[in-house]
Amino acid sequence: GAEILHAVRQVLADIGRLETVAAHHGAALRGEITIGIQTVTGLEQIAEALAVFKARHPLVQLRFRDGLLPDLIDDLRNRRIDVVYGRMQADLAGLNLAGRTIAESRIVLLSRRPDEDTALTALLQRPWILPLPGTPMRNELQRILAEHGLKEPEDRIEINNVLLVQQLLRFSDRLVLAPDRLAQLWARDSSLYIYELEGAASSDPIGMMHQALNVQRPVMLARHGFEQPERRR
Repeated sequence: GAEILHAVRQVLADIGRLETVAAHHGAALRGEITIGIQTVTGLEQIAEALAVFKARHPLVQLRFRDGLLPDLIDDLRNRRIDVVYGRMQADLAGLNLAGRTIAESRIVLLSRRPDEDTALTALLQRPWILPLPGTPMRNELQRILAEHGLKEPEDRIEINNVLLVQQLLRFSDRLVLAPDRLAQLWARDSSLYIYELEGAASSDPIGMMHQALNVQRPVMLARHGFEQPERRR
């Protein structure tokens, strides 16, 4: 809770810096920013920041697209979208991109019913809901299973639609692989149980990515507003 509150305050502080830049330019900010969304982690602070920005700059049109990260990154590099919220890429500079981290999370398991035996071998006998192959969480699960000489559960649904996953949790006893912050949010609103996934590393940090050089004025101002300033040593 404290980490999320700190992240929200940090983003709101960034919004304040955005206001300073916009005010320096004088007239009301106008234009359009297309935003790609790949992540569900950190959506609360992302929504908070964008709502504040939109309220203060109603003439800037925000358009949203969701999709798989490779597709969004390709669209970002080819200027079909302006900003991407998703798992940070290792070599942003090599992609002519820039950005900053806004949230980090761990990978956990979530279910509607508790299990007395929480060993991974026992949990694998249950039905699961998994993200699509090639996604970071699925790759992390496969790494853990390989270390233990285990295979993926045979009874599984593969899906990336978060809303459908949430509904499936309501009507089944399946295990769901999820970022811990999303799991905590769902568990807060429903009677759900969270299991630690033994050996799981933190998932890749979530961040905002954009073109390193973008001459569109609204995007430049938004970029200045959301970039983390350098800390004085």
